Amino acid sequence: MKLIRLSIITLLSVFIFISVGDAVDVSQWSLPENAVARIGKGQITDMTYSPDGKLLAVGTPIGAWLYDAQTGDEVALLTGVTNTELSNYLNLKHKQLNQRPSVAFSPDGKTIAIAGWDQKIRLWDVQTRKYKTTLIGGNAHTVRYSPDGNIICGLSYRIMTFWDAKIHKQIKTLELEKSSFATFAFSPDGKTLVSADRDNNIHLWDVQSGQQKSTLKGHRLEVKAFAFSPDGTVLASGDWADTIELWDIKKEKRKKQLRVFTYN
Repeated sequence: MKLIRLSIITLLSVFIFISVGDAVDVSQWSLPENAVARIGKGQITDMTYSPDGKLLAVGTPIGAWLYDAQTGDEVALLTGVTNTELSNYLNLKHKQLNQRPSVAFSPDGKTIAIAGWDQKIRLWDVQTRKYKTTLIGGNAHTVRYSPDGNIICGLSYRIMTFWDAKIHKQIKTLELEKSSFATFAFSPDGKTLVSADRDNNIHLWDVQSGQQKSTLKGHRLEVKAFAFSPDGTVLASGDWADTIELWDIKKEKRKKQLRVFTYN
């Protein structure tokens, strides 16, 4: 009986040893030069699911953390910068760290674009977790793919830059008057792009021509978020007063106000 108990204890000890030994130590991933370990994962600046729903990408100033959406385990850290650049980032003063890096999966789920704290857009292979290239010709703090996957669009303050997603060549740029730092979005058909300005207005752009189509007015404060209905006929927008407006895109007019959030 004692022998059986001893054997069970021995097996449990071996199992625990193997489990601890095989545990992934994310504190050692992509460390800056001369760093011993990573404390924390950085401030969350953006999040998005992969098209198949298997991965969750979380944008931070140091790069994108990839999580298994089912288990919640860390899969990879795509820093988007070299170890030397990470060291430089750590040495910057807080007032210089006002960027909000973003992440975007290509519609086919094969590539992830990361707009880093340095406003450079880097592309990574999702399957191999290997760096592919850095887009040349413009900077961006926010990055998005067009719904058909043919265009990568980046916003840097007042400048919107478009790249061909296949050959990674810059196509054109748009200068947005009084542009908002917040966000932008493509319509489901990819033909229209929506942005906001600091006067609380919403602008609709023709993606092909780069010409402004219309302006929607009605928000009391600056717009911070957009969402199109699946058929692209309705645009939802939310501002810093936590007001949500619904817009009829065809008629270019406001439909209704959903609600205004209040806090006790």
